[in-house]
Amino acid sequence: MKKWMHAKYFKGVTVTCICGNTFTVNATVEGPIKVETCPHCNPFFNKTQKVEKVAQGTMEKYLAKVKKMESLKKAA
Repeated sequence: MKKWMHAKYFKGVTVTCICGNTFTVNATVEGPIKVETCPHCNPFFNKTQKVEKVAQGTMEKYLAKVKKMESLKKAA
């Protein structure tokens, strides 16, 4: 492996988010790094994300059909 091909690796780079949270990471970019979202303010990572399905997919339609057929069999 050629030494000049690889980027320098910096340890303990400080990352600052817009929300005010700061943490350290290892990166190939010399710090400090400023980001817009972090794991603490991003709804996907902090489990406050609300997923709303607008249209049903193929599996949801199939399961609804099976559920309806089972209820008709029980009624008969």
